[in-house]
Amino acid sequence: MLLERTGFTYVCVYRDAIFLELLLQKALWGIRGLLKDKRVAEDMEAHRHVDSAGRGLSVKRRLRLLYRYVRYYLGRFGRILPHDGRPLKLLVIAEKKAQ
Repeated sequence: MLLERTGFTYVCVYRDAIFLELLLQKALWGIRGLLKDKRVAEDMEAHRHVDSAGRGLSVKRRLRLLYRYVRYYLGRFGRILPHDGRPLKLLVIAEKKAQ
């Protein structure tokens, strides 16, 4: 109904289960508070990993990258999980009607 009112037509709908992503986010939420602690941040800075080019990645940066990779694969895995009664990410593809 919203698509029709705004002059669009339905093309496709994708539904992905995000239950695993939500569990990961909740688990990491407590760790996020620790990363804001100044003393913990200084300790992490002392353990900076230096690559062959001499650039360093902080522990916080590595954790952020790890979270993005894990979240991506959990999203892919969520496509094959049952969708009934679980939180979903809904992507609606629509196109403007020709007038």
